[in-house]
Amino acid sequence: MKRLLFLTLFIPANLMAATVMVTNTNDAGAGSLRQAVLSASPGDTVKMDPLLIAAGSQTINLLSEINVNKALYIQGIFTSYDTLYISGQNACRIFTVSASGTVTLYGCTLVKGYSSGGGAINHTAGTLVIDHCNLMYNHSTGYGGAISKSGGTIQVMHSHLFYNTSVSYGGAVYLPPGSGHTFSYCTFYNNHSDDYGGAMYGFVANTDFDHCTFVGNDATTQGGAIYDWGSAVVLNLTNCTVVGNTSASVGGIECWGSSIVFTITSSIVTGNTAPANLDIWGAGAMLNSGGYNYIGDASYAGAVGTDNLSVTLASLNLTALQDNGSYTYTRMPQAGSPAINDGNPADVTDAQNATITDGMRDAGAAEYYACPDKRSSFFAHACSTYTVPSGNATYNTPGLTIAMDTIPTSCGADSVMTIYIYIGDILAPVPDMATLPDINAECTATPTAPTATDACVGAITGTTTTTFPITTPGLTVITWTYDDGLGNTSTQTQNVNITPIDVSVTQTGITLTANSTGSTYQWLDCNNGFAPVPTATNQSFTPAIDGSYACAITNGTCSDTTACY
Repeated sequence: MKRLLFLTLFIPANLMAATVMVTNTNDAGAGSLRQAVLSASPGDTVKMDPLLIAAGSQTINLLSEINVNKALYIQGIFTSYDTLYISGQNACRIFTVSASGTVTLYGCTLVKGYSSGGGAINHTAGTLVIDHCNLMYNHSTGYGGAISKSGGTIQVMHSHLFYNTSVSYGGAVYLPPGSGHTFSYCTFYNNHSDDYGGAMYGFVANTDFDHCTFVGNDATTQGGAIYDWGSAVVLNLTNCTVVGNTSASVGGIECWGSSIVFTITSSIVTGNTAPANLDIWGAGAMLNSGGYNYIGDASYAGAVGTDNLSVTLASLNLTALQDNGSYTYTRMPQAGSPAINDGNPADVTDAQNATITDGMRDAGAAEYYACPDKRSSFFAHACSTYTVPSGNATYNTPGLTIAMDTIPTSCGADSVMTIYIYIGDILAPVPDMATLPDINAECTATPTAPTATDACVGAITGTTTTTFPITTPGLTVITWTYDDGLGNTSTQTQNVNITPIDVSVTQTGITLTANSTGSTYQWLDCNNGFAPVPTATNQSFTPAIDGSYACAITNGTCSDTTACY
């Protein structure tokens, strides 16, 4: 999932005590996320270095979960193209949050967490804020595929929860008894529970959902999108879209228990699938309405005059789940949808995807835009200067600069870009040959230095500490180093195999041929004290006089003499 990078922050002063940087993707040790969390003091910010994804997406692969037992602000990084993933490798949970204060996760992408409760996060105390995060492909063998709580309160906003699974309650989220739980401007997609609550299961949990989208979630038993159980529970759904969810009983939202008070306002709940109760059902619950809803069921106990019942999903003409603006995916009403301008007229809060147009909000999570603004983010690298796509600004300050740029789209809206600009050389030279050839030589070899290309410096010739010529018989491994002089190096190895001079001779008739190639030759008269035979300096020799002859062979600094023939 590649979305906007959100690093322009207004952080409360108490969180600015110190910033501890994460500078590598190691599981532990200096510069690692684990060490940063361990070293930080309460109130500090733990921040991923944007340079970690300068050359593309990277992953922090954890070997065990990280315990966040103090109030921290943990800031991840992802752009429209590249992401720093924090992965449990389908073997461990990612975070346990046990701080008594507030822990905030901002811009984090948590994937492949695995545990018996809360595949990505187990929250046990304090307040947990999850803001502009992606929680995907996490699994729990118990409750809460992505998040499980046993204490404290949780606030999730502007985040995606995709493809999380649980064996028990809550495919994405499990909430225990408590109040103050809020989910705002979030999208739940394709989460699955083998039991109750495809996206969320609440156990006597007072919860507010506003400006959220639920699509494609499913539960094997009940509550395809949401299942809330208990007594004296308050569950509010405001400006939400709940469509295309499934279960064996109640495809959309199920409230089970006495004294549950469920209130739905300015929302779309239709097109959910179950053998019996399709969209909303309550057993002993009080089903209320704040009006301006579109509900697929033919009846709803608390319906008021501004509600619309028996509404089909097709009649609402929603887009597929996609980028319709802002930070999370939505299903936006398209031209001609009855949901347009039919939301709560007294509510002028921003929709999930955009601000309210023409002074009247649409029903559901998303606001209709014929031409929505687009947001993106990317990392740009330049050696000395960088000009933004609009041409309106040029940057030349060495180091990292976060810049905003806007250009019009083809339909006249704004394309708003967050650009992470790094001026300077941060990339190592790239060898011009992916693999250097082996060199096999007799006696001696002096390899030619290979070359590499640097993004800023250009052509670079490799250097080595190996002494030339190489004369030691056997294998010598040369390490070539390419240094751009700006703090970036790369290396490459090359094998050199030195064999002794071949002193064998092949005799064909009276012609003698030294089998060594690429050498110099001097044929000798063995019967005359090994005196050189005049002009006999070729590889092959045909003697004019019968006798016994040998060949002195020289290859560089090496020489040897054959036997007499």
